[in-house]
Amino acid sequence: PRPFSWGTGRERQGNRAAHTRRQAWLPSVWHVPTGPSRPPTTARRRPLRPSGRQAPIMRWLGARLLVVVVVALGVGAEGWAHSRLVARTRSLPGLRVAGAPAPVLAVTATLPEAPAALPEAKFSASSAFGVLGVVGICMSAVRRLLPIALQPINLGLSPPLWGLFAGFAFAMAYVEGYRAFQAKFAPLVVQRSFTLAERPTALRVLLAAPYCMGLFHATRKRLVVSWSITASVALLVAAVKQLPYPWRSIIDGGVVVGLTWGSTAILAQYVAAVVTGKGPGVDPCLPKRD
Repeated sequence: PRPFSWGTGRERQGNRAAHTRRQAWLPSVWHVPTGPSRPPTTARRRPLRPSGRQAPIMRWLGARLLVVVVVALGVGAEGWAHSRLVARTRSLPGLRVAGAPAPVLAVTATLPEAPAALPEAKFSASSAFGVLGVVGICMSAVRRLLPIALQPINLGLSPPLWGLFAGFAFAMAYVEGYRAFQAKFAPLVVQRSFTLAERPTALRVLLAAPYCMGLFHATRKRLVVSWSITASVALLVAAVKQLPYPWRSIIDGGVVVGLTWGSTAILAQYVAAVVTGKGPGVDPCLPKRD
């Protein structure tokens, strides 16, 4: 075949100039081999967004996943609260749970035994280090998620999606912020932080935040619950990262509200316990040998 030629005279100059401009403008995602031996070509850019057929499917999947996440959080919070109520009731010899649909307490004639003495709520460097470590973990997640949660302010949303954004934020404030953090997790963190001063070891002080979260040196049930929640959150985060806009922004906005509420609750309960000298009064879930 005849070799390629740039032409002669002005035609050659024009072809070389056009090829140089095109070669400088072509982005790397076009995957077009360019060079002095190849003439200008009309390549089609690889689409960076879902095509017309893929976009409705992604929106449908995102909406269904959002509904599943909301329902799972609500059911999980209710089930966890009920299981904790049943566990505490069974631990008391004077109370039992009746076999009714709703949890009903039936008081018998015997009196419950006195609970074990809890550590005194007083300020210490180890307890403050543990509480601030847990708050730091939560606020680090808030710092990473906040830019994504604020994307709708710049990119905009339709009125129904703005309503969904606000509704999911309120739901997460109640389910994650109040029910999970303020009522359950924050008292546990604060109560376990006060045990660091009474039973200090190098490992517990160094890993004060995981210790306060019940990730080690705890009862078997507490370890199962803590590690199960940690693994579930990690899987949920990995799934949410695959969602397109605006579903990821909606979910991250609710998570930011819940984590901020929870961090504030942990700090408030710790300061109140130090000032009043009375801890939350919950079981720190320490092993039986302690």
